[in-house]
Amino acid sequence: MSLRRTREQLKVQILETERLAEGVADHPIMSFSFNKRLAELRQKLDAIPLTMKEPSVTLLFSGKPVLGSIGIDATFLSKAVLPFQKMVHSDLVQRGYGKVNDRGQLKSADDAKLFLTALPRGSFGIELSKIDESNAFDEAQVSDSLAHISKLIDSSAKSDEDFASALDDVSQRSIQGLRQFLKVVSDDEAGFTIESGGIRSSLEPQEVLNAYNRVAETKTNKEEVSIRGVLKGILLESWRFDFVANNGETITGTIDNNLTEQALTQFMVDFFNRDCLAIFQKTTVALRSGRIKDSFVLKSITTY
Repeated sequence: MSLRRTREQLKVQILETERLAEGVADHPIMSFSFNKRLAELRQKLDAIPLTMKEPSVTLLFSGKPVLGSIGIDATFLSKAVLPFQKMVHSDLVQRGYGKVNDRGQLKSADDAKLFLTALPRGSFGIELSKIDESNAFDEAQVSDSLAHISKLIDSSAKSDEDFASALDDVSQRSIQGLRQFLKVVSDDEAGFTIESGGIRSSLEPQEVLNAYNRVAETKTNKEEVSIRGVLKGILLESWRFDFVANNGETITGTIDNNLTEQALTQFMVDFFNRDCLAIFQKTTVALRSGRIKDSFVLKSITTY
C-alpha cells in the first residue's frame, strides 16, 4: 500500500478510535485501552514522512471498464499499463538518470520495471511498485520519475499553459506514452485517479478526453543545432548546463546521457567563460494554442 493511502487510513482509524474513546470516557478499563490504541496509531502516523518518496504508484479507475469496487476489464487494464510503463522508463532515462558514471548507463526497461503489488479498492485499481530492494539509489530514481509522470498527467488535464510549463525535461517518447495512455482510457470512457508519494490527481472521463485532445494536438520536432556562444556552467549533480549564445539568448537544459563526468569536467576547464561552439539536440514543442516551447540537450562543445 502506498504511503499516502497508509496515512489516510491511519487518519480514519484515529478519528474512529477517538469517537469510541469519547463514548467510554468514564469506563476505566475501556478508556485506557482506546487511549493506548490512539497513541499507537498516532505514533505510526508520525513515523510516515510528510514529504513522501516511494517507488510505487496507484492507479484507480472508474467508468465503463469498472464494475464498482468488484473488478475491472482485464483487456482495458493490460492496454493501459503498457504505455504507462513506457512513460516511466522514458522519463527515467531522459531526466539524467541514464548518465554514464560509476553506476553505468540505464540501458533497458528493467531499470524501471514495475510489478503489480496490490489491487486497491475505491473504484478499482492497481498498485505498481519497483520491488528490487538491492539498490536504494535506483528506487529513489524511480520515485522521482513516478512523481514527475504524475505531475505531467495532472497538468495535461488543466490547461495548455500548465501542460507547456510541465514539459521541461520531458522526452518525445514520454509524450507519446502519455498520448497512448490517455487514448486507451478515453476510448473506454473511463476516468482515473493517480497517486504517487504525496501527489494525487483525479480525472473524470470528460477530463481524460480533454487531456487526450490537448496532448494529441501537441507536435514535436527534433533537430541537431550548433550555436556559438560562451559556456557559463555545468552542474554535475543535476546534470544541467547554462550557455549564453552570441545573440544574447540564455540557453539552459539537460546534458546528453552518453557524456561522462570526466568529459564535462574537461568542458569546464577548456571552455568556461570562453567563446566556443556548442552542439545541442533541440526539441521544439508546438501546442494547440500556438505556443512554442524549445528545450535543449547538450551533446558536445568544441572550438570554432
